[in-house]
Amino acid sequence: MVERLRPYCRQIPYLKIFRVLTAFFPQHFTTIADRGRLRDLHLAMFGSTGGPWPPQFETSASHAVKRHANVLARLADVLGPMAADTAGLVRCITFPWFLYEKLQQQATGICSGSPSPCSDLAVATPLITRSTMSVSVSGPSLRATRM
Repeated sequence: MVERLRPYCRQIPYLKIFRVLTAFFPQHFTTIADRGRLRDLHLAMFGSTGGPWPPQFETSASHAVKRHANVLARLADVLGPMAADTAGLVRCITFPWFLYEKLQQQATGICSGSPSPCSDLAVATPLITRSTMSVSVSGPSLRATRM
C-alpha cells in the first residue's frame, strides 16, 4: 500500500493507512494507529521494540504491523480468543489503547498523589508486564484476577 501511495504523496500518511487497515482488518490491528505510541506499548509489554522478523523488513511500518500482531496475541493469551460479535471485537481492538493510557499515567506520575484517578491502573499494570492474568470485561468496568 505504501509503495502504491509513494508516487502521489510527498509524505506517506502512515497514521491514515493504519486507521484504514484497522477498519478493514480489525482482527489483525489495534486502534493505536500512531507508530510511536504502539512502539511504547510494545516495549512495555515485551521489553523489546518489535524489530524485524524474517524476511528482514526494513521499514518502520512493517515493524508496526508486527507490533499490532504481538499486542493482539498477548491479549488473546490473557483475555482468551477474540469474540466474533461486534461488541467483543471493539473491546479487543480498543483495549490496547486503554493499556497505553494507563502506561502514560504511570510514566507521568499522575497516580502518585492519590490512588483514585488511576484505580484502573491496578488492572493495566499486570497485563502489561505478565501474561498470567485473566481479565473479565463486563460493561464499562474491568476486573483482573490471577489464574
